[in-house]
Amino acid sequence: MAFILGIVDGTGPYSDTEYATSMANSFCKQTDRQCGMSSQYWRGPAAAGMDVLGTARSVRDWIVEKRRTRSDADVMLMGYSRGASIVIMTAEYLNELNVPVHSLWLFDAVARHVYTGGEVIPANVAYSRHAVRTDDAEMIRRYEGSIGVGQNPMRPSFGHTGMTAVRTPNGDHQHRVFRGSHGALGGVGWGNVEEDPACQREIAGWMNRCFQARGLPVTLTAVDPPAAPITPRPPPLRAATPTEPLYPGGVRRPLY
Repeated sequence: MAFILGIVDGTGPYSDTEYATSMANSFCKQTDRQCGMSSQYWRGPAAAGMDVLGTARSVRDWIVEKRRTRSDADVMLMGYSRGASIVIMTAEYLNELNVPVHSLWLFDAVARHVYTGGEVIPANVAYSRHAVRTDDAEMIRRYEGSIGVGQNPMRPSFGHTGMTAVRTPNGDHQHRVFRGSHGALGGVGWGNVEEDPACQREIAGWMNRCFQARGLPVTLTAVDPPAAPITPRPPPLRAATPTEPLYPGGVRRPLY
């Protein structure tokens, strides 16, 4: 089966060298390595996310150019985190050009940017599969502050996007929820989240079956994150109320 696949990974370090190291085992990067000349990989945005729109347009332009010589190839898109919102934007741009999207692969899409779009899967997408992190309150509570003061690997403040699609008679759109951190959903889990190794294996298995069904010759591998202990948190100063500090130094616990 002939295909062309645009891939946008998740947010990471501003330095391209540091980014390449940290995302070397991501599901998006694994896919790109296995697809050769049929795919093009874009690193995800830096923390500010101001390059979201430009990346979406770059992916669109690459697909349009590839189709000039490979008009028989099915168009596929893949993204993780904000990169997933970017490829939804790309699908929207392609919809304006009447270009069909054969398959859309999303890993925990989040729309943490200031731009319009990138949230609803457009009508030109025939098939999508979306791996989504859990919003389990107990997991969120357990890992609060475990990667730094006020930081949570479950990323409850990120929300979700790409959970709905424009209805069409033949559209096939599904999402599945997995118990792991936001990092695990992209294949780059946290060493201190005990659920992440199993979560990554479950996602890889599910996506591999979906890839096979759609003719994408990719086999994802779950690479366990380096082991790391949960960062100890200081005990409460006293019984806290929602308006009182919970940790020394006046750090307030977020209200989930």
